[in-house]
Amino acid sequence: MLLAMNEFGIVLFIGAKDVITLPMLVYGKGIVAFDYPSACVIAIINVVFSLLLYGAYRRALTKGDRRAAVDAA
Repeated sequence: MLLAMNEFGIVLFIGAKDVITLPMLVYGKGIVAFDYPSACVIAIINVVFSLLLYGAYRRALTKGDRRAAVDAA
């Protein structure tokens, strides 16, 4: 799952050591520090945050479609 996230690969490839994103924090806790409970909690927070943003995006698109349907009628 870590490698599927775009920012993980970009930050790791560029070598920006001062930039800490959630996937990089999960990687650091899980692989470097072997702190698996913390890595799991951060990963769950990342997934929940992503799902909330996706839900908000879908809700915004749905509201736009309803307005278009009302305007067309």
